[in-house]
Amino acid sequence: MAKTKYKNWWKYLFVVIAAYTVVDFIANDEIVLSPAPTIEKTATRPLESIIIEQEAAEKIEQLTYQFVDEKYEAKPDYPMQHFFDDQLCDLDGVRTDHKPALKKAIDRLDSRYELYSYNITEYLALNVYATGMTTHFEKELNERIKTLHKSYIDMLGVSAKRKIALNIVIMPDRSEYLEYGSFYYKDIDTTLGVYFGGLNIAFVDYQHSAEKALTTVVHESVHILNAHIIGRTPRMFNEGMAELYEHMRIKDGEAKIIIPLEQLIKPSYPLMQFFDDEQWKFLDTGQLYYSSWAWTTFMNSQPIRQQALIHFMKKEQENPCSAFSAGESYSAFNEVYNMFEIDFNEWQESLNSN
Repeated sequence: MAKTKYKNWWKYLFVVIAAYTVVDFIANDEIVLSPAPTIEKTATRPLESIIIEQEAAEKIEQLTYQFVDEKYEAKPDYPMQHFFDDQLCDLDGVRTDHKPALKKAIDRLDSRYELYSYNITEYLALNVYATGMTTHFEKELNERIKTLHKSYIDMLGVSAKRKIALNIVIMPDRSEYLEYGSFYYKDIDTTLGVYFGGLNIAFVDYQHSAEKALTTVVHESVHILNAHIIGRTPRMFNEGMAELYEHMRIKDGEAKIIIPLEQLIKPSYPLMQFFDDEQWKFLDTGQLYYSSWAWTTFMNSQPIRQQALIHFMKKEQENPCSAFSAGESYSAFNEVYNMFEIDFNEWQESLNSN
């Protein structure tokens, strides 16, 4: 059961998750910045000895977690992702003609929709189809997408520097979202946003809110980057990463991920349940999203954990046409961090105890 009162310092706990820095929790309530070790150094260099002086740490670009006290809202269902990049794999020829299908999907939009194109980086192009776009929305959208892609580059290096086009349609109201989305997904009414890998296009419900729309766009953009950069991935990773980065905000040039504290003190499903894609057909969707999100938060909270997550991502890249099974995911994490399951349970218990 979630507690209703917490020690005040937990509301302002920061956990850095940039690929080169993380924050460690220590007993006296202080926070020590530590550089993430390479996988090779993990076994020989104790985590406690990796400390950067505060003056140096302040110069490092940081993507930060901030814990606040808010309620968690269950997310809608998301259809099975479809890998679509013909240069990496072609699953039974399904995506051979995805480009004409993409054009047809765009042609279905009426004349009110305008194309807003941005070259986010030399690798990343963003095409947004919308009935209007404010200057604020454009600025926020570009900054968040750029920061998101940079995070993947920091984690995966040159393999994330691929030519990628993000095609996103922002529907001005719910009725249009349901109308257009129903061409491709029968259960579109259970979603706020959906990415169709076979078409390489995402539809987003504006939800009468620029901030909600931005949040959903980032969520779907994570699915796009996962498909292009990694390939098929287990849903616990694909949705967990999307849930994580949708909390990202940019302020004064600094990227932060604001984490509602109450979200992290709920119990999750047992690890091997939400690791298993087959279980997603039978278990509670909101709890599966939460469990995956809590897991991904945990995996970015210390150097050894983040290195295990990166190791998992790189191993998944080796066969982009196939997602790991629950057992294969477990084994991949275990190769770098064999205490991850026990530590995850203890981590959640420690949040509950404070």
